[in-house]
Amino acid sequence: MEHFPATRGGEALSLGHRREINAHLAALPELAFSEASFANLFLFRGVHRYRFHREPWPHISGVTYDGVAHVMPLVALSPTRAEALSGRTACLYPVAEQDVAALGAGWHAEFVAEDSDYLFDARTLAALPKERRRQARKLEQLFAPELTIGVPNFTEMAVPILDLWLAEVGKSSEATDYDNCREAIEHGETLGLINAVASIAGESCGFLLASPLPDGSMAVHFAKATRIFPALYPWMFSQFASRCGRPRLNFEQDLGLPGLRQAKRALDPLRMLHKYRVRPRPPDEAAPPVP
Repeated sequence: MEHFPATRGGEALSLGHRREINAHLAALPELAFSEASFANLFLFRGVHRYRFHREPWPHISGVTYDGVAHVMPLVALSPTRAEALSGRTACLYPVAEQDVAALGAGWHAEFVAEDSDYLFDARTLAALPKERRRQARKLEQLFAPELTIGVPNFTEMAVPILDLWLAEVGKSSEATDYDNCREAIEHGETLGLINAVASIAGESCGFLLASPLPDGSMAVHFAKATRIFPALYPWMFSQFASRCGRPRLNFEQDLGLPGLRQAKRALDPLRMLHKYRVRPRPPDEAAPPVP
């Protein structure tokens, strides 16, 4: 796909756009992608160079992880709206499969596997796959961990865990999502994030941050924990899934990182949510056969 320069104009995405963008997202109840959370958009606005536009239709422009300029529509897609927005960028993204079908044969659509979100059934995740369930039960028997959702003094509990996590992974903050997570902790209340903290013997040892999506699912944006307890991550996810009150959880994409991919797949996702990149089909390009 052609790498256009990032779309100019609009306004650099900021906290000041929260109410306006949230109103647009709320009007699209079928959206299930992690990008359908203002928190996600705000926290990764730097790497994606997000800008908010009101014309010709509300949308966000940005750049994918692999450098492709794109426009994320904040309105229901129709061929007319898609045509108006597509001329401003290399592609429309992320676009759901049902929206691709509705646009018709005049549009080319493809997805990149590294972009796809992991969608989990909450009840299945709460029960955990057999091996992860065995590990979680052993953790419970040996250490009696507790998970508290909605901790009021979250910042003072989470920052030391995040710092410990960074020290244990042995990387610089720039080589990880440390800074994004630190900002999420700082602005969690403003962003509407739901926090949960895991503790053992009264000591905090892990946390996660999540937010609801328009389709009724819950996006888990960050999860950090000490490596001292290997089963702590699946245990946290299981506990949160059983108590968050949402039917599905979105664990976002794996970015092509083997370790992250293996960890997410080991939790038995319901399915992958593919995010299509859509552009007008050139006149000389044949449409795909009808299945």
